[in-house]
Amino acid sequence: MANPGRQKFGGRKPGSKNKATVAVKDALEKAFEQLGGVPALVTWGKANPSEFYKLWARMLPKEIKAEVETDAKGAVVVYLPDDGRESTLDE
Repeated sequence: MANPGRQKFGGRKPGSKNKATVAVKDALEKAFEQLGGVPALVTWGKANPSEFYKLWARMLPKEIKAEVETDAKGAVVVYLPDDGRESTLDE
């Protein structure tokens, strides 16, 4: 923790990316493409659906702030206040 009254100099600027993290992500992207890209991922996902959906679930947001209601016809309506969008579950 920085000492109060003492200025801190150097280091990364806020929001800048870590060089090692960027390098690893670039390497993974290149490997993904060399392994066949999206078509290879689809083939693997069909052969390993439970593993594919575990991976997919980890990519989803952990929490979504939304209001859920049913309309007069019984359709479920989801309101996402963060971005102002509105959608139904059958879309």
